[in-house]
Amino acid sequence: MVKRTRTFYKIFISYLIIFILPMIILGTVNYFQTLQIVEDKIKKDNMVSLRQSSYMVDSFLERLYRLSSELSLNQRIFDFLYTRYTSVPHLNLLAREIMMDLREYTVLNDFIGDIFIYSKANNAIISPTGLYTPDIFYSNIYTNEFDEYEYKKWLSSLEHSNFRQFMPLTVKSKYFGNAEKILFQDSLPNFSDNLGCIMVFINRAEFIDAFLDTIKEYNGSFYILDKDFNIIVFEGSTDYDYLFSSKNLGLPAITMKLASGKRVIMTHVSSTYNNWKFVSVIPYEAYSKEIDRLKISTAVIITACVFMGFWISLAIANKSYKPINNIISFIKSSYGYQADNRDDFEVISNILESSYRELTLNRELLKSHIPMIKQNYLVKILKESHKIREMDSGSNSFNRLLNINFDFVMSAVMVFGIKKAEENDNADHAEKELFKLALRTTIEEMSDKHNEVLYTTELEDDKIACIYGAYNSNIDNSEIETNVLELITEIKKQVQNRFDFVLHVGIGNVYSGSTKLSQSYEEAEQALSYALLMNQSVVFYKSISKKDDNLFTFPIQKELQLINYIKNGEQEKALGLVQNLYDENFSNKQLTYDMMKFFIYNLYCSLIKAMGEARIEDTKLLFDSLRELNNQNINSKGLSFFLLDIKKLVIYACKAVNYRKKNTSLELKNKIIEYIEKNFLDNQLSLEKIAEEFNVTPQYLSRFFKEHFNVNYVDYINYKRIEKAKEYLLKDEKVKEAALKSGFGSVGTFINVFKKYTGFTPGEYKKMNE
Repeated sequence: MVKRTRTFYKIFISYLIIFILPMIILGTVNYFQTLQIVEDKIKKDNMVSLRQSSYMVDSFLERLYRLSSELSLNQRIFDFLYTRYTSVPHLNLLAREIMMDLREYTVLNDFIGDIFIYSKANNAIISPTGLYTPDIFYSNIYTNEFDEYEYKKWLSSLEHSNFRQFMPLTVKSKYFGNAEKILFQDSLPNFSDNLGCIMVFINRAEFIDAFLDTIKEYNGSFYILDKDFNIIVFEGSTDYDYLFSSKNLGLPAITMKLASGKRVIMTHVSSTYNNWKFVSVIPYEAYSKEIDRLKISTAVIITACVFMGFWISLAIANKSYKPINNIISFIKSSYGYQADNRDDFEVISNILESSYRELTLNRELLKSHIPMIKQNYLVKILKESHKIREMDSGSNSFNRLLNINFDFVMSAVMVFGIKKAEENDNADHAEKELFKLALRTTIEEMSDKHNEVLYTTELEDDKIACIYGAYNSNIDNSEIETNVLELITEIKKQVQNRFDFVLHVGIGNVYSGSTKLSQSYEEAEQALSYALLMNQSVVFYKSISKKDDNLFTFPIQKELQLINYIKNGEQEKALGLVQNLYDENFSNKQLTYDMMKFFIYNLYCSLIKAMGEARIEDTKLLFDSLRELNNQNINSKGLSFFLLDIKKLVIYACKAVNYRKKNTSLELKNKIIEYIEKNFLDNQLSLEKIAEEFNVTPQYLSRFFKEHFNVNYVDYINYKRIEKAKEYLLKDEKVKEAALKSGFGSVGTFINVFKKYTGFTPGEYKKMNE
């Protein structure tokens, strides 16, 4: 029960997190989005209110500017500005007329409180009610307290008035009392001819009233700024003038965090009439009611979602745990698994891991055997493809396991024969296996590249079989043969350049479907045998099956001639005869593969006869060659190999005959030398007697002397006897005695022969050496 509770609560908490966490996140996101919407709404409302109020102020300013322009064009004011009146009565008369004009302007412009005109020429100020000197005006209307310095500063500002200037004032005077005013001061009659100015005192309330709704609703602060961000009007509980900068006023509305940590929303609009800016700054807490309502609604929604999520998670957890409990019961009953102190998931995980390891092991074992299984299966298919018709759905699934599909429209078989490039059999086994691997890999790559089906399998005797299949029903036999030839050319180009091996390829006929793969394979084997024998690169079976069945030519006379050449050791003649026979049969005839083998077999048989008659006992090499020819697979040996082998055997036989001849002559020569050494002093010794001694004819012995002694018999014997006679003469023997002892029959013969070989007579030779 403890285990179940722990597992159950894991599931329950997981579902609880899945359901509740997104709800909390969505609620929080919704809260902040709504808060942003409220904030944006307040900003928008403020801007709308500011814009409406700014229109009112712009309308007021427009009338004020128009009033200033009209006054500058008034003739009496013009005279007041340009003419200096020395007569007080004249000045008073002009002043009364101007006062009447000002009263009329005041009545027509109800927003104006008081208008004053200052003339530098007359140093006087006219209002709707009187004429003042600057000092009286300053002390009674402008301020209650007269300060000389401030007065001069004020008077200078009148004399040098700027064009349309506004400034806030707090007036404390007998005329206005204590009042907040906005002073509008403009040069007259224009900015270039500054002869005086107009002063209009505007009640500050005129501006405040236009923005009162904006200020009251959110308990904020309101500002009117000139183009240099100087404050013209300010109203509010808190002063935020330190916030005004071009950066902060770059956007129409901005939320700012103050140094105190509080946040404010600052919005502004610009005047369409001048460069004034109307700014409102509202504390963030002004939205407290909206924010509180938003918080409460968000909390209620999140609580409801949590409550619903709790019960939904509980229901789903109960439903999800039921199959887990059933699995645990099955594991315990089936596997006898005892894990009372473990979590359910741990039990399931251990069983799954164990099962997965076993499955992986079995899969890897099967995967490691798949290449060998596929190899054996393809070999069986090539030899028994007629059984494909009998394949059922089970064998189809087996084909899918091996990634094989025999649903060909057309098919053919190619057999690749591998042969060392040099004419020797010393190919390294590892190198050959690497070449086979490269060949099969290249064929598989060609299958992907050319979108053709190519299945390869390794055969005995260094051969690779390749099944070619086409699924396209619109292709004919000739196109397939062309594709196969192009494919083989590309394969050979890629493989042969990297290895010291040569490929020969036999190609069987193309058949419909895949039931005649074994027949095409047998044809490919025969074509490969022909290619290797003829040393051709690629051979189609159909090309050799159409050859005429001619018999080879090997007359008995030429066979006897070959045997005699070998018996006599005439190597060049024997080799020339073999080459002529080869050219006559293979260059001038179209022999079948079997007929070629019969011809080569007959040549080997002729060599056996010749070596037998020549009494050459060591015939092991010849019989090894015959076994190679009779081998079931001679694909690694071409015609050039057998021709070269036959020539080597001819050379071997001729050398053996000549060697035996040489050894026999040497033996005979040694025996003749030994016999002559014993009998050359006998004057009865003759060529006939020596020939009879060694059972040869005198003629043969005469030729033998010339060939092996480089002199004839008479010269050889006389030379031996003369040398012996010299010894006797040096021992002071008489000429006659030396002649008889040296084997000469008469003294006269001795003298003639001695003089012939030495150039001296025996007597002269004896005197010379005394």
